[in-house]
Amino acid sequence: KILFPATELVDILNLETCETTTRGMFVTMLIGMYDSNKNDVTLATAVHEPPLIYTNDGNFSNFEEAGPPLGIAPKFKFKETKINFSNSSMYIFTDGITEIKDTQGNMLESDGFKNYIKKYQQSPNHERLNKIVEDIIKSGRIQKDDLTIVVVDSL
Repeated sequence: KILFPATELVDILNLETCETTTRGMFVTMLIGMYDSNKNDVTLATAVHEPPLIYTNDGNFSNFEEAGPPLGIAPKFKFKETKINFSNSSMYIFTDGITEIKDTQGNMLESDGFKNYIKKYQQSPNHERLNKIVEDIIKSGRIQKDDLTIVVVDSL
């Protein structure tokens, strides 16, 4: 039994972060609760980049209900969104992935990241992320930020 909604926790953390961080500092996070009986995930997010959901039939769906990072807007009320999560993979990542640039200064962006996901989706979860990051780095892109990716595959 859930004691309180994920959004309540995000709201509390946001207020605390606004009160205690130095100006210009912020925190990104995502809270998710998976219901294996219903094959859905309830998400509350405070992120730069909303997660990408890649279904086994080869389609992407963007998760659009992303709130601002924690520590920026103390009165912002975060929302929960429930999404179907069967035969899918969810990619949670920092903006260091999408903002990495090639030698001409062009950012990878979400569409470029999607190409790497498609390329390695058939690899086992524990190998997939290593292959994606290695391929991005070997492509000659210039890294100036962290390259953080988490993937969760549905059961």
